[in-house]
This record gives sequence, structure tokens and C-alpha cells, in this order.
Amino acid sequence: MLDEARGPLVGFGATGRPEQVITYLPGSYLLLFTDGLVERCDEIIDAGFAWLGAAFAAATALDPTSLCKVLIDQSLPRTGRDDDAAILCAFLT
Repeated sequence: MLDEARGPLVGFGATGRPEQVITYLPGSYLLLFTDGLVERCDEIIDAGFAWLGAAFAAATALDPTSLCKVLIDQSLPRTGRDDDAAILCAFLT
């Protein structure tokens, strides 16, 4: 989680966005996703982040395309979705 680079949502015209530089090991994954993947109206968003972390840890042996599919499929609420969800997964070499 990039905790130091949080800011307003993209598209709100904010300037001076915070940045964070990280070092990664070859073989690491980079996940970018919208809040619709982890946010539910009946839960705090931290529960969604915890779910995503656990689901990601359980599925990291997959290739990036399969990993994205598994995370999207597992995030679908049983009663229908009330928000759009998008995810981008990159395997860093």
C-alpha cells in the first residue's frame, strides 16, 4: 500500500499531488484499482482493503491477467454491484 501518496481523486483538478517513491523486487506485482473493487456501502473501506490483501496473497502465483480476473470475480457482491470496478495488474521485472 502506498500510504504516503494519497490525494484527491483523479479528475478533480487537484494540483501538487503527493508522490511516493518505492523500491520493488523483480517479480513484484503492481495493482491499480478503483474504489469500486474494495468499497461497500455497509462496510468501512478498511475491510475492503483487508479483503483485497488476503485475496491477493492467496492468488499471487497467477499471471497478471488471471490475477485480475480472480480479484474481480471474488469482489462481486452476491446481491449485485452498486459501483464500477476496474483493476490493472502489472508484473514487475
